[in-house]
Amino acid sequence: NLSNNGCPSFLQSEECCQEDDSSCKCTLLMDACRKSIENDIHFVIEGEIPDFCDNALATCYVNDNNPDRICSLYERICSEFPGTKTCDAAAWACCAVDLLRMPKDANWLRPQCLCDFSTFANSQLNLFVYETKCEAATLMQLALNEEVEGDVKRTTTTALEKIYNGTGGEHWTDNRGWLDGTIHHCHWYGLKCNEDDNIIEINLGNNNLTGEIEKIFLPGLSELTRLDIAGNNLAGNLYNHNLKYYSDVALFFRKLVYIDISDNNFSGCADMTFPPGTLHANFSNNQFACVRFKRY
Repeated sequence: NLSNNGCPSFLQSEECCQEDDSSCKCTLLMDACRKSIENDIHFVIEGEIPDFCDNALATCYVNDNNPDRICSLYERICSEFPGTKTCDAAAWACCAVDLLRMPKDANWLRPQCLCDFSTFANSQLNLFVYETKCEAATLMQLALNEEVEGDVKRTTTTALEKIYNGTGGEHWTDNRGWLDGTIHHCHWYGLKCNEDDNIIEINLGNNNLTGEIEKIFLPGLSELTRLDIAGNNLAGNLYNHNLKYYSDVALFFRKLVYIDISDNNFSGCADMTFPPGTLHANFSNNQFACVRFKRY
């Protein structure tokens, strides 16, 4: 039945809208996309976007190179027409490790993203069917905490060694104490710890750090509240869109309040919102191609 699968809205976008009226076309194509989702003809071939939603994406986000535009489209449909099917589709579009390559299987959904999305659907849209979807993230966080608490010093030192060795530590302007086995890591230059010896601040701005940092989201730094590595010569993509299921970035920097990575050479997209409690974020003077404001 063409009426049920959204075809009328699709046809109307061609016949009832002015050629240059992208807003009119976007509205009707989104309606067609929604109906295709509600009638179970979305993601029909190995995670591919159905024609109606593909057309909506191309029309509503023309000339938009943000990698989160697929998530934005489905999240908008979920928010405007909340229901189990529309929001399940949005959860998949926003939380899949790789939307177009991975099978539609819960094992390929990033657990913290799914938890954040389900919390949003629960609190903002009153879709209480999502109440239990934080279990995987909770279990993973407990496992992470157990690993770190088992040997805080060893786990933290391993993380710091990777940062030091990966950014030319021996050539830093100031590297006092770093990798000196006779000095506790809480007394290394630029670091501040809490009473449990967990690092809560990294202050290495303007310190001649060079190289690429793509995996600083490590066990041992999960208590970090402040990160300042501004004014160095660092490069790389801080947000890897193909992180494996067990390497959910959001698990590690949940407590980050202050982040300054300005005046470096970071590329890709500036992910402005992945630490949910961030109050200060400075990503200026880098080589970012786009800015992410993805909430999950």
